[in-house]
Amino acid sequence: MGNRTSRSPSFVAHFAGSTAITTGRVTMQRSSKGVISIAEVDNGGRYVTLENTSTSRMKRLQNLKGWKIKRDFLETTSLPSFTFEYVINRDFTLDAQQNIKIWAKNFEKDPEIKGNDIVCTVSDWGQVNRNSLITLFDDNGVEKATLSVKVNL
Repeated sequence: MGNRTSRSPSFVAHFAGSTAITTGRVTMQRSSKGVISIAEVDNGGRYVTLENTSTSRMKRLQNLKGWKIKRDFLETTSLPSFTFEYVINRDFTLDAQQNIKIWAKNFEKDPEIKGNDIVCTVSDWGQVNRNSLITLFDDNGVEKATLSVKVNL
């Protein structure tokens, strides 16, 4: 699917419509097994975006009820590991070339939330300031997509 890398002594990250100034390099790599992928994670932890990459010519609808999004932050020498998880608990069909943002509960009043977006029970998806892995599982527990975030400070 692709990599997104920013590198310089000091850079401004614009990965998902928000901005943060940090020092170092951030690399995001995504992959998917099927038409649903993880398009992005907001730099400030507000949301995770899922997208249906099928085209209108090869259109494939996908109901996401029962699908799980999991973000794992890896242990560092100074920070413990931790995980955020959310299971989509309502019928929601993602059409070809459509995306949906899964908003963290702390941002439920954000003016950018659209009618079809979901506000979930996760309070905050976590900032893009340390290594993490976001994984999407279907309703049978099969891994369908990943987004890896690597931070080198």
